[in-house]
Amino acid sequence: MRISLLVVIAAGAAGGGWGNVAVGAMSLLAATALCGFPPGGALLSGIYRVRWLLLSIIVFYGWFTPGASGWMPSIDGLWAGAQRAAILMLMVVGARALLAPLARDRVAAGLIWLLAPLRRVKVPVDRFALRLVLVFDYLVALQQAHRDRPVTGGSRVRRVAASVSATIEATLERAENTPLPTLILTVPPTPPWRQWLLPLAAAGGFAAVRLVAA
Repeated sequence: MRISLLVVIAAGAAGGGWGNVAVGAMSLLAATALCGFPPGGALLSGIYRVRWLLLSIIVFYGWFTPGASGWMPSIDGLWAGAQRAAILMLMVVGARALLAPLARDRVAAGLIWLLAPLRRVKVPVDRFALRLVLVFDYLVALQQAHRDRPVTGGSRVRRVAASVSATIEATLERAENTPLPTLILTVPPTPPWRQWLLPLAAAGGFAAVRLVAA
């Protein structure tokens, strides 16, 4: 249920708009109320890690949207940037609240169960799920490594961009080249229908927002 709900929130919030942000936030709040609230420090830590990305989104939309004049940003651009930043924060908090408490083997097993229908079209579901879990595992370690070995030279914006790019490239390369670990996975049985109510309710909320906006 956690993974499917996160997928629904990501797909629905990607459409933009404060209505979608509100539906995603309420769905996430309901999920955490049912599954248990994570420590507040963990959520704030996730947002802190993407603080420069959040700021760059607001600056990009505010100062590079038609209507900006000199040093004065565009109000419409700032509003749009705030929406995109809110969507990013929603996804960061959602991943932290729903997936972080789960062990690696449970996340991999859930992904394998959710993506099982793709086996019919020859998609290597098991390999994909394990690689994705490895990406998440290595990302935290490589972020710490790059923090301990800061990039020098150039402006602060260039240093931040270089650090982010190096972290992403190193994470993907390490996850791709590392041999797959041996995990004994117990693929979960089909969840009871009650566990699908929240993802279905979230999907219905996003659909209602789209109908109202149309």
